[in-house]
Amino acid sequence: MQTVKRTDLIDGTIGILVANAMMGEVTPRIVEAVAGSRAKKMPVPLPQESVEVVGVESVPLAHLIDGLMEIIVRFLPVPDVSERKK
Repeated sequence: MQTVKRTDLIDGTIGILVANAMMGEVTPRIVEAVAGSRAKKMPVPLPQESVEVVGVESVPLAHLIDGLMEIIVRFLPVPDVSERKK
């Protein structure tokens, strides 16, 4: 749980924000650590048995991952390539 405090970005299914989600492997302590982290959170709205996110369309997983990757790329710092050795 200590790593969550030091990371910049957390992604995963919406279940990482719901205690006892995903067949119970997301414990209340994990949810507390994720929610309490200063990191930017990017939950992917995959269907959960007891959770429905209002206003979110059903989209194929591949499209969700593409969208997540676009956001992550925008979030990451752009390296300065002008200083690389040739």
